[in-house]
Amino acid sequence: MTRSKISTVTFFLILMLAVLVTGMNKTTAEEPQTRILNEQELVDMLVGSCIQSTRGCDPEESIKQVKEALNQGKQFKLISTDNFPDDWMVVAVQGIGGGGAWEHVIERTQRQNLPTITSAQANSRVADLLSEHMGKEVKALIRSEAAEATTTALLVAADKGIPILDAGITGRAVPEVQQSIPWINGIASIPTAIITPWGDEIIINHAIDEYRVEDISRAIAVASAGSVTITMTPMSGKQLSQGAIPGNLSEAILFGKTVREAHQAGKDPIAALIDASNGYKLFQGIVTKS
Repeated sequence: MTRSKISTVTFFLILMLAVLVTGMNKTTAEEPQTRILNEQELVDMLVGSCIQSTRGCDPEESIKQVKEALNQGKQFKLISTDNFPDDWMVVAVQGIGGGGAWEHVIERTQRQNLPTITSAQANSRVADLLSEHMGKEVKALIRSEAAEATTTALLVAADKGIPILDAGITGRAVPEVQQSIPWINGIASIPTAIITPWGDEIIINHAIDEYRVEDISRAIAVASAGSVTITMTPMSGKQLSQGAIPGNLSEAILFGKTVREAHQAGKDPIAALIDASNGYKLFQGIVTKS
């Protein structure tokens, strides 16, 4: 074989190897690396998530639920956006409230003695419902917002044996569905799955925009005793660079740890948080009215 032919064959072999390696990096040839969170990290995360939320948030009940899950032998696995395969699907699970719930619906369903499902059942089923509709397996959960939605994502992920993504679709708590990073960057929250307290199953397959997703899901909550469970914003790993805030849960752990250690050392937790977050204090005052 001539030198030119050898060079050509060598070039194509190298090219094929490069393509194979690149493909393995983007797909699930091997199980991606995850990290198992310990109890202290989980407590710190839940406290830190309340700090991130910038609104009223008491982590006590969330901490209790997570500790109960740990006692049952469940594991809480965290996966980074860097390790999340391009062909995996992640979704957000949360509750949506509806102010001014229809009292006549509440009264009628009570008279009918309609059976209800638990929050845990709704949370688990709603993720499966969206998965069935899309024909694609949910490989991980991402929290939809700070505060209680963090707990929901943690518990559902642990129950299903899948990881929670070290990221979020918002950096704080938000009042409406459309206030999220994915939508700002052109990633829709649909298809969306909704479960009511009685187990009704609804799919929003198409909506004009995110405002209509908010309108429709909120209206269902109003007609369902004021609360429903929703799975939304299905994203592939490839979309995460545009649809998620990486390291969002690691930041929550840092904030919770910072406050805990400041209290233990008898130091000012606010000053410690400002230092840890590279932030600054806007004002200080006393809440006298809500």
